[in-house]
Amino acid sequence: MARDQAYFKTAFFNGDRPGDLGQVKTPEILRFPNDAGFSFKHIWGKTLRDGDQNVFGIRRNSQTAICPIRGIELYMDVARQIGINLTTSYLFRPTTTDNGVTDAPLSSTTAEARLKLYLKEMKADEGETLHAYGFRSGCAITLALTGADLSEIMEHVGWA
Repeated sequence: MARDQAYFKTAFFNGDRPGDLGQVKTPEILRFPNDAGFSFKHIWGKTLRDGDQNVFGIRRNSQTAICPIRGIELYMDVARQIGINLTTSYLFRPTTTDNGVTDAPLSSTTAEARLKLYLKEMKADEGETLHAYGFRSGCAITLALTGADLSEIMEHVGWA
């Protein structure tokens, strides 16, 4: 659950492709000065296969319940407490059927299944997805409501 909430918060706030987010490695993440957020220097993904980089930042949010930085910190703390070292490889990792954790990237299919599970438990599944009908568009709408320029929004979520 700690992984899921960190992943969902980060996916919403960064607007990136969910599959790309699952490929992020912890060494690609740096803290902003004064612990104000994280900078991700992502080097692999659907549009980054030729070695290009996708650098994006996420600022700490004063609302700790939705803050992706706080979510990642809690997730990493839980992982450390149960003996999983997340500092050298993939940040978001899949679990196994015997409740283990593999050192592999979290697929968007797995993350989507977890989202659907939570939505169904809440009796709130209205077709939301991590991609088009959910997190990426929700991020874009939120940015638009805060007054961001359309070109900035499109660049942030990777839309041409």
